[in-house]
Amino acid sequence: MEAGRAEAVSAWWRSLARAPEPLTLTQRGVLIAATLVAALSRLLALARSPWDWDEVLFELAMQRYDVSQHRPHPPGFPLFILAADGVRAVTGWSGFHSLQALNFIAAIAIVPAMFFFCRELRMRFTTSLSASLLLAFMPNVWFFGGTAFSDIPSMTLVIAGIALLLRGCRDDASLIAGAVVVGIAAGFRPQNLIVAFAPFLIAASHVWHRNKLRVVFAATVIAIIVASSFGGAAAVTGFPKYREVLAKHQRYITAIDSFRSPTRPPLWRVADDFFARPYRALPINVIVTLLVAIALIRIRPPAIAALAAFGPFCLFAWLILDFHSTSRFSIGYVPLFAILAAEGIAMATARLPRGEPFAAAIVLLLFAGWTLPSLQLVRTTDAPPVAAIEHVRTHVDPHRAIALIDAELVPYAERALDGFETRYVSGSGAVWGAPYRRGLLVREGTSADRSAIVFHRERRHLAGIARDRYFDVSVTRLRENVDFRDGWSDEGSAGDDSWRLMRERSVTMLPPLPHATLELSFEVAEPATVTIAFDGRIIDRIRATGVVTRRYVNLADGNGGLLSITTDRPLRLHALGWLPEVQ
Repeated sequence: MEAGRAEAVSAWWRSLARAPEPLTLTQRGVLIAATLVAALSRLLALARSPWDWDEVLFELAMQRYDVSQHRPHPPGFPLFILAADGVRAVTGWSGFHSLQALNFIAAIAIVPAMFFFCRELRMRFTTSLSASLLLAFMPNVWFFGGTAFSDIPSMTLVIAGIALLLRGCRDDASLIAGAVVVGIAAGFRPQNLIVAFAPFLIAASHVWHRNKLRVVFAATVIAIIVASSFGGAAAVTGFPKYREVLAKHQRYITAIDSFRSPTRPPLWRVADDFFARPYRALPINVIVTLLVAIALIRIRPPAIAALAAFGPFCLFAWLILDFHSTSRFSIGYVPLFAILAAEGIAMATARLPRGEPFAAAIVLLLFAGWTLPSLQLVRTTDAPPVAAIEHVRTHVDPHRAIALIDAELVPYAERALDGFETRYVSGSGAVWGAPYRRGLLVREGTSADRSAIVFHRERRHLAGIARDRYFDVSVTRLRENVDFRDGWSDEGSAGDDSWRLMRERSVTMLPPLPHATLELSFEVAEPATVTIAFDGRIIDRIRATGVVTRRYVNLADGNGGLLSITTDRPLRLHALGWLPEVQ
């Protein structure tokens, strides 16, 4: 048996120097029809708005590229942002829709790119088509093909690139073309270099004996594109800042996401997240895993080559990447599972007439039935963070009020609240204090305040595909919860403005709050000396005229306190904010 397998591998290796059998006219028609059906299905996945933090960072990077500020996050995805800038320059679309357009184009190209790769692996026509459609309709691939992430364009590019590299075994021009596409794919996501390593070695082994310089030139092309891409990202960011943020990001991944993190479960506990259930779709996970197991029992040379290409990144993801995001991260190696599943279908139905296409169609229908409700939801509704921030934008007067934004929602506010006065707050405690010229608090999650508006998305199957974040975002109107005691007049108002008056001395009781920050805005008509004390300790003495704004951080750690203000002239208080960790 081993001798027979070795001979099969040897025959497959020799076949790479020849073109695969040409497609018949019928086969071409079937491929075109399958590509069109898959392309039309991509329309169903077009999200109405960005949802995830990283999507918004990509959009912010199109406004001002600076990796040190995570616009976008390291290492900077330079060619992805550059391509989106190109789409925006041609179409005039927004940053989100330009990024989404790249995903849409790449999602349409998945079937022909994957089919090309499978054919270069010398897989049969039916199995190649099954693998291509299985990949296109995998729930995570279908879903993320309508978003603004870089994963789908990156995957499609690297599939096309390694297919060209394999074609380069017999054609020098294809080898160079493959090097160019692989270099571009790495400029989208650098881990594509891991995927391209084995296919490049296979191609180089065939080309080396006839043209060593061509192999060296192809490697140089990849190196130049990658170096230029990330060198450009560093130059725009600033080389010292770029090096610093890369080092910091690497330390973060090591300490938080990787197997070396003390908070990460053991590798054996997260193995199923990466290898068997990257998205939470039990029937699909079980069927795909069984088909993959069948293919591995009697693994054939094309599957071995696919394993050599995508297997290393699969292991890398298992060791290094965040196991909470396997649905998205697995896109980098899911072509391997599509190929193995298609091989498993072919082996399981080998003795059944027309069994292979029928079985593949059943699996595809299962994919579609499970995924479509989630696609309908993201296509027809705004994501909760976007809807909440839009509510602030339309209900808060930027000249008279302030928006307090949960630190978990910072990019969303930066994206849409330009011109607004914002504060970013951390911690789960309540926000206390008189409104800072009135305003709203926006936080991830629900709210105990019955008056809060909660923007919600149903989890259902969607929580099995997308990361389980930002399904609920609440908007709460700030309330006056401090105790104005001696020395204050009742609240007065005119239009949207409100105030309290004091003449000589006032006392205000502030409730318990961790890491509290005090914000004051007051006005004196004549030059006055204002003394501010907290729990009997003077924290400021101001000689001022007109409007004065002050901020005092970390006044109390979980305890309340007594605020006293003395003045030698009448004082009008416009705002008193008692807030947790205002940033």
